[in-house]
Amino acid sequence: MIRLKNISLIVSVLFCIIALRLWYMQIIKGDYYYNLSENNRIRLVPVSPVRGRILDTNGIVLVDSRPSFQVGIFESELNKKEKKEVLETLSNLLNVPCSKLADNLRKADSPPFVPKVILRDISRQEAITLETRISSLPGVMIQAVPLRRYPFGRAGAHLLGYLGLVNRFELKELNPKRPELRRLEPYYGFQPKDVVGRAGVEKKFDEHLRGRPGGQQVEVDRKGSLIKVLSRRNQVKGKDLQISIDIRIQKKTEQLLEKRKGVIIVINPNTGEIIALTSHPAYDPTVFVDPDLRPERNKLFINKGKPLINRALSGTYPPGSIFKIVIAAAGLEKKKIARYTPFNCPGYKVVGRRKFNCWKKGGHGDVDVCQALSGSCNVFFYTTGLRLGPDEIARFARSFGLGRLSGLGLPGEKKGLIPDRRWKKTALKQAWYQGETANYSIGQGYITLTPIQALGMISAIANNGNLVKPTLLKGAKPVLEEINISKNNLKIIKTGLADTIRREGGTAHFAQIKGLSYSGKTGTAQASGNKKHGWFVGYAPSNKPEISFVILLENSLRGGREAAQTARDLLKFWKSTL
Repeated sequence: MIRLKNISLIVSVLFCIIALRLWYMQIIKGDYYYNLSENNRIRLVPVSPVRGRILDTNGIVLVDSRPSFQVGIFESELNKKEKKEVLETLSNLLNVPCSKLADNLRKADSPPFVPKVILRDISRQEAITLETRISSLPGVMIQAVPLRRYPFGRAGAHLLGYLGLVNRFELKELNPKRPELRRLEPYYGFQPKDVVGRAGVEKKFDEHLRGRPGGQQVEVDRKGSLIKVLSRRNQVKGKDLQISIDIRIQKKTEQLLEKRKGVIIVINPNTGEIIALTSHPAYDPTVFVDPDLRPERNKLFINKGKPLINRALSGTYPPGSIFKIVIAAAGLEKKKIARYTPFNCPGYKVVGRRKFNCWKKGGHGDVDVCQALSGSCNVFFYTTGLRLGPDEIARFARSFGLGRLSGLGLPGEKKGLIPDRRWKKTALKQAWYQGETANYSIGQGYITLTPIQALGMISAIANNGNLVKPTLLKGAKPVLEEINISKNNLKIIKTGLADTIRREGGTAHFAQIKGLSYSGKTGTAQASGNKKHGWFVGYAPSNKPEISFVILLENSLRGGREAAQTARDLLKFWKSTL
C-alpha cells in the first residue's frame, strides 16, 4: 500500500511540473512566442542546377543555359488582404494583369514552405526592380534559375531534343533513394516545376546533363529578411557532353531539306559516329523553354506536318530499289546468281497471271548483277528474288539490321517490318503468293524500314561487311556485327554501286562530282495513292569510305533522281570541309 502511495505522489508531482510549464509558456511567455511565430518564418528555397552543355565534335556549343529570373510567393505566409496587395503591387511593377498573377498562383503546385512560382523568365532589370522593393513585398522571393538555350535554333532539333516539366511519377524515381537524403524530400529533391529531358540527346543523357538540385532552409522575418540559414545542400552542376555531330554538316542538311519533308543522316561507317541527322519539318526547341511561346508549342502538337516526329527513327517507309542491295547480297551468297549471270529484261516479267513491269519501258536487255544494280533493273531482281523466296529474303534483310532497332537508343525508334510466310500467316491469316515475292524483291509490298536502318545497310557494305551500331558519342568504341557475306561478293556489290554514278546508264550518273568518287543506290518507292518517296543511300570515297549517308524525300516528284541530286549537293559541301 505504501508503495502505491509513493507512485501516486510521483505521478502527481510530474503532472504539476508539466502544468506549471504550460502555464509559464502560455501566460507568462505567451506574447513572446506569439510574436516569434508571427514575425519569423521558415522557408525552403530550392536551387536549380545548371544543366551541362552539349558540344559538337569540334567543341562548338550546340546547347547551353542562360540565366533567368522567376517570381515566387510563399502563400502560406500571407493573409487574404496581404496576398491581394502583393499581387496588385507586382502587377504594377511588372505590367502584368493582376488576374493573370492570381490565376498563376492558383494553378501553382508546390510543397509546403516552398515558393509558388507565378512568373517565369522575367528580365534582369525587372528582377532588380523587385529586389529593391522586396521589403514592401512580404512573402515574395526572386530566384535565379538557368534556362536552356539553343544557339542554332532548329538545327539538330530532333537529335538534340528538348526539355519538359517533370511529372509526379518521375518525382518518385528521380528524388534521392538513400535514407539520409529521403528526409529532405521533397524540398531538396526534384520539384513539380523542374525540367527533365523529353526527347533526343536531352532525354537519352538526361542523368549526365541535369546535375543535382540543391537548396537552403532559412529563417526570415516578416519582411522576408534573412535571419539565419538553418541547413544547406549545394547544387551540383550537370556535366558537359561532347557528341559526334559536326554542326557544319548538320546545318547543310537542314538547308537541303528546307522546303521538303524528309530525312538526311550522315555517319562514319567505320566507327558508327553520327555526323548529322536531320528530320524535316523541324521545330525550334526554344518554344519548350520560353513561357511566352506556349501558343507556338501547342501548334506543334496539331500541325499536320508532324514536326515533332523524328522521321529518321520513327518514320517507316517502303524502301523501293535501295532494297535491291539486300537481294543482290542474298542471291550471290546463296548462289542463285553469280557475277556474270545474265537475265534478259524486255521491260516486264510475267509471274502467274500478272505482268510486273520494269521502270524502263523498253527494258534493259541482258544484264548481270552489277549492271542491274547500277541501272536498277526490276526484272533482274524479280527473277533473283523468286529464286530466293520470301523467307530467305527476310533472313538476309535481318542480317543487315532491317526489322530491328538500330541500337542508337533515342526515344521513339520503330522496327519497321520485314515480312515472311510465317508473318503473313499469323498477321493476315493468308498464304504467301509468288507475286508478293516479286514485289518484295524490289522493296515494295509489306516491307517497311526506317532511314536509320537503311543507313546501317549501306554502312555494312561500306565497311566491308560489318553492321556498325550508330552512336552519338565522340570517340566511342565501335560496336560491330559481322553480316553473312563474303569479301568477293562484297566486291561485286561495291562495283555495282560505284557504277551507279560513274557508268553511263547508271541511275545517278548525272550526279557525278569532279575529284570525288562515290558509290550509292537510288530508289523510288510507291506510297499510298499516287505518292512516291525518293531514296538515295551511299558512301564516299568509293575506295576508302569516310562517310555513308541516307537521303529520303517524301512525296518526291522525281523519286530517286531528286534524292541523288540532293546527295550530290551534300557531298560537294562535305568535300569542301576537308
